[in-house]
Amino acid sequence: MVMKYPFLLSLIIATTVCSFAQKPPIDSSVYGKWPSVGGVAISNNGNYALYAIENQPVGSHTLVILATHANWKVEIPGAEFNSACFTQDSRIAICTKPGDSLCIISLGELAVEFIPHVNSFKLPVKGTDQWLAYQLNNSAKELLVRNLVTNS
Repeated sequence: MVMKYPFLLSLIIATTVCSFAQKPPIDSSVYGKWPSVGGVAISNNGNYALYAIENQPVGSHTLVILATHANWKVEIPGAEFNSACFTQDSRIAICTKPGDSLCIISLGELAVEFIPHVNSFKLPVKGTDQWLAYQLNNSAKELLVRNLVTNS
């Protein structure tokens, strides 16, 4: 009779622990909370890629830029994937953040420059790759042209 009680006690403890360890069932209400990849782009030389993680943090998104053959990565929370692009020479990535900021990322380096109050930007489609044009979101709507090599 003494042997029955320790076995019964062990069985009750094991059942209790297992019942608390179960996860709730997955239903359609949790799909909107899962992170997902929103888009992908690769630099011309193939050494860098960028993609957006939607819903990270929940309700927002994060732009991730990383090296494909090295251990280098930059994450920019809130950056817009639709505006993100690489320069033709694969040295710089450019994107915008809500609230009108322009981000200039030197690939392979830790340098991320934020330029506030930018309405829009353009890179040349063909030819020289050293120029960036952007329009400020001020009363004068100034258009600035920047040399990406000399930063002038």
